[in-house]
Amino acid sequence: MKAKKAIGKIPGVLYGLVVIGAFFAVLEPGFLGAYNLQNLLKDCSILIIISLGMNLVILTGRINISIGGVMSLTGVITAMLMQNHLMMGPAILVGLLLGTVIGLLLGLMIAYLNFSDWVVTYAFMGIAQGLALVASDGNTIPGFSNTFRFIATGKIFGIYTMI
Repeated sequence: MKAKKAIGKIPGVLYGLVVIGAFFAVLEPGFLGAYNLQNLLKDCSILIIISLGMNLVILTGRINISIGGVMSLTGVITAMLMQNHLMMGPAILVGLLLGTVIGLLLGLMIAYLNFSDWVVTYAFMGIAQGLALVASDGNTIPGFSNTFRFIATGKIFGIYTMI
């Protein structure tokens, strides 16, 4: 009886995910292979981390839709700092600090100034995306060191460092 109660608490999306996984496993036998599962983890790792953080925001009854724009802005600023010969470690710390300050500013506006979380985060999403676009002139930023590239593309014991 307890098993039935526990099954009832599993979100319906999980059932859908299992059905989709089974469908593709039948359609393509290599779908559940180690190589494909590792690629899926690698490709989804950033989204999983962001989703965990967003889950905390949603649990408080709020929403933050600026996260993509803030990620773009902090990524562009970090990349530009490295292009201007700032070492990788300090550049990453500046990007993290910028993201933290932006989050703190938005949180203060919502919590203490009683602005709507939808309005504040939607507005800042546009501001951050615009600043990132202007700062980068709408171009990708190439030419990173191999050490920095290793964070996204390297492997340790056959497992991608991004995972």
